[in-house]
Amino acid sequence: VDVITAADVPGANDCGSIVHDDPLLCPVGPQEDGAPGGEIRYLGQPLFAVIARTRTDARRAAARAKEAAQVQAADPVITPQQAHARGQYVVPPMHLKRSARGIEVRAAIDGAPHRLKGELDVGGQEQFYLEGQISYAIPKEGGTMHVHCSTQHPSEMQHLIAHALHLHSNEVHVECRRMGGGFGGKESQSGLFACIAAVAANKLRRPVKLRPDRDDDFMITGRRHCFWYEYEVGYDDEGRLLGAEITMVSRAGHSADLSGPVMTRALCHFDNAYWLPEVSMHGFSGRTNTQSNTAFRGFGGPQGAIAVEYILDSVARALGRDALAVRRANFYGTTERNVTPYGQTVTDNVIHELVDQLADSSGYEARRAAIAEFNAGSPVLKRG
Repeated sequence: VDVITAADVPGANDCGSIVHDDPLLCPVGPQEDGAPGGEIRYLGQPLFAVIARTRTDARRAAARAKEAAQVQAADPVITPQQAHARGQYVVPPMHLKRSARGIEVRAAIDGAPHRLKGELDVGGQEQFYLEGQISYAIPKEGGTMHVHCSTQHPSEMQHLIAHALHLHSNEVHVECRRMGGGFGGKESQSGLFACIAAVAANKLRRPVKLRPDRDDDFMITGRRHCFWYEYEVGYDDEGRLLGAEITMVSRAGHSADLSGPVMTRALCHFDNAYWLPEVSMHGFSGRTNTQSNTAFRGFGGPQGAIAVEYILDSVARALGRDALAVRRANFYGTTERNVTPYGQTVTDNVIHELVDQLADSSGYEARRAAIAEFNAGSPVLKRG
């Protein structure tokens, strides 16, 4: 029926949820001002949309792009480390620092009885919603648009579609009757599919449904941010942290999407349940030539908490102490040692009682003793 390109977008060729840096369709061919085609930012980026009467015809026509597309290869940036080395970020770097005792973090680390430094890589995760991305756009009288969309954020879809069609928001109606799973994957990234369906319906003045296959969905959309960490801590003989400095770099992807808020939450969750008297945290959202990563259950919280948990495990191994004992030594207090690095007082703190009850009910100490006894008598097989 038709092929929709960036030139068919009457309004903003963008679906960025916060920063407007995420094109709906990459411009192809010479532009009106004589400029060459746009930059392909990642493998899987949409260049155009084929509108056909059947799914088979649409996929057959889209596959012919391989015959017509002329692409010049470039050196891609794939990992957070590569982006950090080049200083490529989708949002400005973030820094959070606190000194409870009035000394510099560096001095606290250097003056500690023990010091430890290391790196950590944490992978991403696909939302794998059971129902894939899908939008159904119906043009209405007066140039208005009604869009059925599987989305977690109908009001944002309304704004994005309105901007793409150069309409007022009240001229766009978005409806989500039900959603077959989202888990963060349909918070902002449903906007691409809603907008393209609406642009096609607006041009053709006919209803248009857009539902990518699962493989195309995975190629186009992002997932949970993978993180790379570099840390250094100082601690005492009990494993109590006296100073900590950590750098977190996420793989944001080719655009900002929600990477800024995700990094903010990761920084604010680094303390987890632990008192960090002197701490300095640095967050970098690396721009890479990959899908733009997005919201996922936890929204940066797991990426922040896993770092301090890994550090405490490493401290316990270095000291030869039980990891639970090291964690208990670092728990937030109830009347003191109870202020987070971002200035919030921890109230209603039941972590001590909760962990005590769990240790008792699970027989933690007995299990530890049984494991130690088994390992002492087994030179090959070990339990942990």
